Formats: sequence, structure tokens, C-alpha cells
Amino acid sequence: MAFPHRGQRSAVCCVTQDEWKLDVAADDFSPSPDSFPKEPMRSAVDKKKLEQLYNRYRDPQDENRIGVDGIQQFCDDLSLDPASASVLVIAWKFRAATQCEFSKKEFVDGMTELGCDSTEKLRALLPRLEQELKDTAKFKDFYQFTFTFAKNPGQKGLDLEMAVAYWNLVLSGRFKFLDLWNTFLLMICLTMTKKVREVLVLQMLARNADARAASPCPRGAGRCRPAPPTPAPPLSAVGVTAAHGLFS
Repeated sequence: MAFPHRGQRSAVCCVTQDEWKLDVAADDFSPSPDSFPKEPMRSAVDKKKLEQLYNRYRDPQDENRIGVDGIQQFCDDLSLDPASASVLVIAWKFRAATQCEFSKKEFVDGMTELGCDSTEKLRALLPRLEQELKDTAKFKDFYQFTFTFAKNPGQKGLDLEMAVAYWNLVLSGRFKFLDLWNTFLLMICLTMTKKVREVLVLQMLARNADARAASPCPRGAGRCRPAPPTPAPPLSAVGVTAAHGLFS
């Protein structure tokens, strides 16, 4: 038996509710499909309109990319600060490879995937995209994207100051000890490799920060809480070991 123009998910829900009595399910389903889960839908994209939108931003010297000026105009049209986390979320959804630019493929494919052919549609969609980051797996993907995207071509890792800037952007409101962590790194962990810093923060977020708040700090330095600045100890293997202790 078929349910014309109805989603498979809704049909299964209906027959399950009616104990797989297909004749009863058909009667229930046909007049009131809105009472069952709707199929997820992606808005249709007007390709011509999307092409015109891309042309508004593309680099005059290179038709296959949007450069710095185009990115600025794109952000202005969205009423967003180019340095905001929202723009970083858009770059993540576009799978952008390089800061301050989008290739034509990244822009067109990204907008199509999101079902948007205008900045108005994209702006309206942003709250939902940001809500996705509450999912642990998606946030991890976003975090890892960020610290790849932030690197210049050929760069193996980020400078500490740049990493701190991105942590402030990505982790604000998520990690209560962010300021303390940044201070710790800037004062003590300058010898830690860049890749290790990035991985350690992600591991730390994956654990219960509140539960760790009551645990003694490494080296018996008391409870983990902000304290008045003190002179930095000598840079040594002990400092690196202490950093690892935060995540054990």
C-alpha cells in the first residue's frame, strides 16, 4: 500500500501506532498527516539567483574566488562582524580551506547544502546552525575545523597568541576556566608543542569541568581557581607535566 506524497517516516509512525493494521492506518493517515512527524525538507535553491549572489562578492581579478573585500561585503550584508563566531560557523558549513576567502565551489556548494540563495535566508538560518554546536560530535568537528582553518597554507600549527584568540572565540561561555587556562599557557606552557595544546583543550572540554573544579591542582598548588598573578616558574618539563595533569 502506498501513501502518495507522504513521507516514509510518517507512514511507518502511523502503521506502528495502529498495530500494523494497514487498512486502519490508511484511514488515519490520509486525513490527518500533520499529526505525524514531518520529513526534513531543504529549501529549493534558485541557481540563477545564487550565481548572481556569488558575482556580487567575487574577486574582480579572479572569478573563481571571493577575496577579502568580498568577504567584508558578505559580512556587511549579513550584519555580522567578520571576526565573530557566527562567521566562523558559516566558514565551517562551507568547508572553507583558507581564512578571508571562499572559493566559488565552497560558496555555491555551501549555500546549496544549506538551502539558501540569499543572505536573508542565511541570516535566518544562523540561529539553528549555532544550535547544532550543542551536539558534542558536531562541536568537536567545528573545533577541529577551526584550528585547521586558522592556519596559513603550509603552517603546521598556530602561534600561541593566535590559538588563544581562537579559543576565546570558540570556547567563550563553554569553559568556565578559559581565562585561567589562557593565563596558564601564556605564563608556563610556552614550551608545549602547538598540536598538543590544541588537542589537550579539546580533551579537557570532553570531560566534566565542574567535577574537576574541586580537584587539587598539579604539584599540590591548592584548588583550581583564579588567583592573583604570580611570577612564572622556570620553563621546564615540570610545567609541561602539570599541563597534562589537568586532563588526567
